[in-house]
Amino acid sequence: MIDAKKVRSILGSAGLLLVPLLIYASILPLQFVPLSLDQAIIRWQSTPWLNLGVNNRADWIFNAIVIIPITYFLCGAVGYRRRLGMGLLITCSEGTGTLIGSSADLLDLKLREVLSDSYKIGKCPKLWDGKAAVRIAELLSAKFR
Repeated sequence: MIDAKKVRSILGSAGLLLVPLLIYASILPLQFVPLSLDQAIIRWQSTPWLNLGVNNRADWIFNAIVIIPITYFLCGAVGYRRRLGMGLLITCSEGTGTLIGSSADLLDLKLREVLSDSYKIGKCPKLWDGKAAVRIAELLSAKFR
């Protein structure tokens, strides 16, 4: 059996190990020049903004390449559960989802049901009411009081 805590620990560690890459990529190229604090503040305040614009694809792509793996691992560490398919199962059993797979016949049958209004009527699964943020805020508020 897969130990969820161990998997979360591995994913979290991988994400945290990639954070220095993000920091390095954000300040590249780095040329260290020792300055006094006053000189550093004056130089920082006089730094012109780099106007890349929305059309600079290289910057967007590079940021995505750096951010995506970190986000993947850290979200996996936060959200990993042993029952990864539970959301899919709930969507198919209670909601309006249907798992088709590679069956063209099943796809054809379900499409005909949808078009003829004979497809199943789903219900909103418990806690899928769009109020997750409120519940999270309440939990965090109670935890950090």
